[in-house]
Amino acid sequence: MSEQEIPERIQAALHAELSPDDLTADEQEVWLDAFMEKTATLTPEAKAFYENRRWLGLGVGLDEDGNLVRGRDTQTSESRAEKLRVLADIVEDKFGSTVWFEQHHNSKYYEISAFHVFYMPAYGGEFDKAYIVSKTDPARDFVEAALPKIGIHVRSAELRETTFIELRPESASADEKVAMLRILNRGIHD
Repeated sequence: MSEQEIPERIQAALHAELSPDDLTADEQEVWLDAFMEKTATLTPEAKAFYENRRWLGLGVGLDEDGNLVRGRDTQTSESRAEKLRVLADIVEDKFGSTVWFEQHHNSKYYEISAFHVFYMPAYGGEFDKAYIVSKTDPARDFVEAALPKIGIHVRSAELRETTFIELRPESASADEKVAMLRILNRGIHD
């Protein structure tokens, strides 16, 4: 049934201008059908909201077997590598710095063990020496603040027990960077 075919009182109830309790039994049946039809399709804003939550590993839902799972239970090393790649590319664009991430051999997929921010000045078109930035560097502060906002936690580990995290090979797209910057600017996290 199209919006134009819905009687005025039912439209008022659909727009929260009238309580559905004030409708007759017949009107309530029509209202329920129209309400179910309207809520069955997500708006673009709702789709973006849920996509952000999935990307962050947040929320609760059911897996393929009907078991209750938290978002972080469904994250994979690929989703972590994707997030870290986007973050690393933003840091390179914004600060001209390179970020390396490390993991402990038994880190969960929403954890890293350490990160290092390097500034690599170019001389004659080639990278010369890499300099690790100080603990008060803006790029380092940015990464440190960003990690929990994208659902990744730093869990310290002995350096001898860590390995570098291989990032997704493809550079982040402009859309991915914009999506992450929106998350970072809003400060969404659990």
